[in-house]
Amino acid sequence: MKPGDRIWLFGGWERTPAWRKGTDTLEATVEDILVGGDGGETRLLARLSKPLTLNGVTGDLFLLSLRYRGAKWSNAGICHIVLCAEPPGPGRWWEDRSRFTWIESHAGFQRLPTNSPAERGSDPEHAVGS
Repeated sequence: MKPGDRIWLFGGWERTPAWRKGTDTLEATVEDILVGGDGGETRLLARLSKPLTLNGVTGDLFLLSLRYRGAKWSNAGICHIVLCAEPPGPGRWWEDRSRFTWIESHAGFQRLPTNSPAERGSDPEHAVGS
């Protein structure tokens, strides 16, 4: 995964989770790769095409972290989702419930195929997984 990759987010613990807003999938674009989360894990910051509101937080950013210990980012997997009103900063950002809210523990993600030769380019400095 790298910035600019498009991903589908789907599934969830509930049959029709509120974060999917009645759809089968949500599409997002990987905006940033954040290294050094809890236990040094790598997280992805993905931007939705339009904001959504859940648990009193409105935002168009999802912070994705892998669900299972030892998992590596790849083309598909299971992740946690935090809805963000702004990109998370250093410190205990998750305690600010007015700007961040945890919304899912079992979302599926899948990287979408690229459309053009330019999109298929590789930037190893900003890529994670395969």
